[in-house]
Amino acid sequence: MADIDVLLLVDLPEQTPYQEVEFFQQMEEEGWQSVEDGQALFAAYPASIGDSVILAQCERELRQAAEYSGVKGWDAVCLLKDSSGNPNRFTIIKQVPKTSRRVTRS
Repeated sequence: MADIDVLLLVDLPEQTPYQEVEFFQQMEEEGWQSVEDGQALFAAYPASIGDSVILAQCERELRQAAEYSGVKGWDAVCLLKDSSGNPNRFTIIKQVPKTSRRVTRS
């Protein structure tokens, strides 16, 4: 199965900058499986700070969104906050620039 590089959206309330970096590194090392516990989910569309986004809940949704949007790579890791009471919709509050390592499904 081909790798899908996507924008990674992360809900990390109450985290220090050091914890954020540590968490991102851990996800990169562990791959897709490390973010299926609800802490963080992949979404496959371009987004900016202040945008409201709905997160993909599974790989099938991710692949469909990637195909629909034409997204081929991810530019940043985004910290989110709940914006509507909808557990899957968040507002981007911070973006961390893309690193040289790709985040893909393991």
